[in-house]
Amino acid sequence: MSIPLQKRLCGRAFFLSCKKNVPNTDVESETSKIITLSSIEESFQDTTYFKKPKIIVLETTDESLLTERIDRIITDDSLLFIFDGRLRQVFVFDITGKFINKIDRKGQGPNEYVQICDFTIDTDKKQIILSADIPSKLMYFTYDCVFVKEEHVPSFFFKLVMDGTFMYADLYMANEKNQIHILDTEKGIKKGRVSMRNIGNYVGIKGNTLSRGKDVLFVRRYDNYIYELKNGEITTKYLVNFKNHSFPERFIKETNENLIFIDSNNYNYIYAMSNAFNSDNYMTFYTNIGIFMYDKNEETLKGYKKVIITHLNYVMHYYFFKYYLPLENTGKMVFIVNDPSLIKSIASIPSDDLIKDKDYLEIIDIANRLTDDNNPILLIYEFKD
Repeated sequence: MSIPLQKRLCGRAFFLSCKKNVPNTDVESETSKIITLSSIEESFQDTTYFKKPKIIVLETTDESLLTERIDRIITDDSLLFIFDGRLRQVFVFDITGKFINKIDRKGQGPNEYVQICDFTIDTDKKQIILSADIPSKLMYFTYDCVFVKEEHVPSFFFKLVMDGTFMYADLYMANEKNQIHILDTEKGIKKGRVSMRNIGNYVGIKGNTLSRGKDVLFVRRYDNYIYELKNGEITTKYLVNFKNHSFPERFIKETNENLIFIDSNNYNYIYAMSNAFNSDNYMTFYTNIGIFMYDKNEETLKGYKKVIITHLNYVMHYYFFKYYLPLENTGKMVFIVNDPSLIKSIASIPSDDLIKDKDYLEIIDIANRLTDDNNPILLIYEFKD
């Protein structure tokens, strides 16, 4: 689903948008693996790529109320660190869905934030790191949500990922020379990589430009490279050839956004990627027309507009913020966010219309425990071997 993103994020206007088959890049690209689109299909069965999902009912209390806008989940030590993009808060649940704590320091004083734009975790130091704005700073908390320290930064960190001792940030600011900021937290060395470009429009899609799966991957607007960040350096890992679905070069300088939307809808041009996630056997990412799955063993890249959730006997249309986001720090899992009303409606279907098996009985049991104001339900999927 393509939408104009002239939207205010963290007190500033940000827009997400994508490039063509062989874009220019100032990053080493000789070792890039070229993956070519095999087909774009209407739907796929979740069991094609994934094992049976685990259903997690997030505990609902006055302190733990979430919206359906879950933008990022990172896991460590049997905990789920959840960023609600609408509330702009980080919540901590255990792996069973029990609410543990949340970070709530809204304010304009020292050790407070006006808004949070993203977060990451340091698995070595067992800390949660927030990227806050107005003023731009990083705020550090323990896994118990106890404040540790804050560090003011000269540039706004739009997206943030921590991997070992290295912190990677997407600055995404027109007045910056480089888009990626790399910090060696042990040595205190900072450097910039990936030059900013002059783009004439603000077309884009929802999703994270930085994600941590088996690798830390980075994608950006009008660029068909998928970059890997490792040991403080960045290289191009994949170059995606969308064939006749590649966006025209004129899109980059086009100022009339409606023309981009019209052409993209008519010809299924792919102008954006986000939420790139790498596992051992698969690589997946979102685009403005659907979700794409790359099977490394068969070397096939397929795009899909819908997913059939076998476990729920339900067809989910493609929504960018709804399904198959990376469960970060696993390298093998993704998640779907479901509204509790969906589970209840599925369970209300007359039993003659569904097979009375263990899966159906599980849905019935979960539905009976839900209320209308229950927190979103998570389906955690693991890629097949």
